[in-house]
Amino acid sequence: MQGRWRNPGVLLACMLALPALGLDVSHPALRDELLRLGERDQQALKATAMGEQKLAELQAAHTRRLQQIVRQHGWPALSMVGPQAAQGAWLLAQHDDANPAWQREALAQMEKLLPSHQVSRKEVAYLRDRVAVNGGGMQSYGTQGGCVAAGVWQPKPVDAPEQLAQRRAEMGMPPLEEYVKMASERMCRNWKPAGGGQ
Repeated sequence: MQGRWRNPGVLLACMLALPALGLDVSHPALRDELLRLGERDQQALKATAMGEQKLAELQAAHTRRLQQIVRQHGWPALSMVGPQAAQGAWLLAQHDDANPAWQREALAQMEKLLPSHQVSRKEVAYLRDRVAVNGGGMQSYGTQGGCVAAGVWQPKPVDAPEQLAQRRAEMGMPPLEEYVKMASERMCRNWKPAGGGQ
């Protein structure tokens, strides 16, 4: 497991405003479990005391459980578990860079639910970008990037940048300029280069 999880850049999606807890769901016990798993995932990523090995073990356990859930119920849809728990399931897949095959499978499961509006379009966009970048390709929505200077976040290369604004709008995302400003302010304010240089 690489140290990239300690980079605040991976927490950007987690800092986005969470939707209200869905109360009218078909699987309330599953909702509650996914809420707990998502919360543990966030706490682990933010914890400075947790070592990389323990973080990797925790994420692997979360992945195994999410895979069991998907085998039994299908991908946790909005009507099943509500928006916040569905977001928790997505975060578990989004953060499991050690298992790219599972990330691709999770993306395929989520994409099946797009036409019925049972998943968040934004979350699908984030995972599409993550899968593309992790596979050595170019992203479509500009969600993946990192701090390049104090107060400056920069996206990794984007495919067909002339169509980026349209693609982001189709997924219900703000213009890239707004996203970059938010990411720069939230994640890169106290950024320092690796090794502690100026």
